[in-house]
Amino acid sequence: MARFADRCMMADVNSGGTILRQLLVVASAAALLATVAMSGTGFGKGTASGTGSGKGAARSAAAGQMLIERGPVTNINMTAMSFNCRTADGNRLYQVDGATKFRRGYDLVSFGDLQTGANVQVLYHLEGKTVVADLVLISS
Repeated sequence: MARFADRCMMADVNSGGTILRQLLVVASAAALLATVAMSGTGFGKGTASGTGSGKGAARSAAAGQMLIERGPVTNINMTAMSFNCRTADGNRLYQVDGATKFRRGYDLVSFGDLQTGANVQVLYHLEGKTVVADLVLISS
């Protein structure tokens, strides 16, 4: 199953336009975030599909489901390619891999641009017990 960030980035291959790609990625992420916000689950309270609620809901979600959390970055480990974020459920560790995308506004940035204290929204999935970040939206 293709990851959300990968599906959003496929527009670049087909269109050849960076502005179109940026708008598509931002619009897709905004639509997904708006859907979750309007579903009444709120960030950090469940899955993108609106199931689950309360503390630990993300940890009990089925593998392959897209999940969303937000909060400030509390720690970054460049060696382990991971970062911690304070969420509604507590402090969560996110693993970063080569497919993880980072955005600040319309700009595609990198893991190295992430800073402690930055407010982020993280779209992620579970691989077993590992929380893997797919898309990290960094507040400007």
